[in-house]
Amino acid sequence: MSVILRVSLLLLCNVAVIASSDVNQTTEQEIPLTSEEETRRVRRLEAEMEILRRSVTELKAAGPCAKQQSSLEADALSVAQEVRGLRHHVQSLRMYSELSAIRTEVRSLRSKLPDDVTEEVELLTAVPVADERPQDGICSSAPSGSVYTRWGNDQCPSDAHLVYSGVIGGSHLTHEGAASNALCLPLNPVFEDYVLPGAYTHVYGAEYEVSPLPSHDLEPKCSVCHIARAATVMVPATNSCHTGWTMEYSGILMAGHHTHKAATEFVCMDAALEGMIGTKDTRDGKVFYFTVSACGSLPCPPYVNAKVLSCVVCSK
Repeated sequence: MSVILRVSLLLLCNVAVIASSDVNQTTEQEIPLTSEEETRRVRRLEAEMEILRRSVTELKAAGPCAKQQSSLEADALSVAQEVRGLRHHVQSLRMYSELSAIRTEVRSLRSKLPDDVTEEVELLTAVPVADERPQDGICSSAPSGSVYTRWGNDQCPSDAHLVYSGVIGGSHLTHEGAASNALCLPLNPVFEDYVLPGAYTHVYGAEYEVSPLPSHDLEPKCSVCHIARAATVMVPATNSCHTGWTMEYSGILMAGHHTHKAATEFVCMDAALEGMIGTKDTRDGKVFYFTVSACGSLPCPPYVNAKVLSCVVCSK
């Protein structure tokens, strides 16, 4: 074994013992060391690690076996990790020292105040407990109630709060890779000044396809409603809620046409079929058709072939 290799292995052993001893002392001592002592320890380890790195470089140049190189490099990496850990520990000790000094100063100042003033200061500086309920107007991580979209109507029921109203939009009926869901788009959009990328998708307006009804080709309205009740559900093929549930609104089950390329979803469109005034032009985009029952796999009775399906949104 060459002299360089022996020196390197000896240094490696010493560094490993020092790092292990230092870490054990840090974890076992009830009172942490001062930041100056920790800084000196880090500097000592850094110096020894630098010597070890140079030895590894010399070993590579001398051409020893790959196994010895790999072992020394792994040990050098381990020592480097120890040094990084000690650096973080030094930073923590400095913060701990500063915090202790601040607490000592606060206690000293409080001892000089009258008793009644001290009690008032403690009340003002008290930290609220975690389960304290937020005041009105402050967002909570666990809001009460639930939210639903009322399709085909820009108003909410009397016992619901209107979050916002708008117009329905979605992907174009001819786009195979389109998103299937409908969107309730607000009428006061806010645009960021983003750089337009090379590829993107689109959101189009929607239309009722309900000829010969008066709402045909109108752009349907929508509203987002918040209620105090915790759960909401859309029930297809009925116009009433089950016992114990409150009806939010009832309407007609609608979706895109089965011959169109774009996938769609079933939505419960309000029976009023409200639309934007003056939007009777045929523009397509996202379109909504009545949904009818089709006997076969669907049991008939109780279902009847080619009957328009109703729907209802219920809450509890």
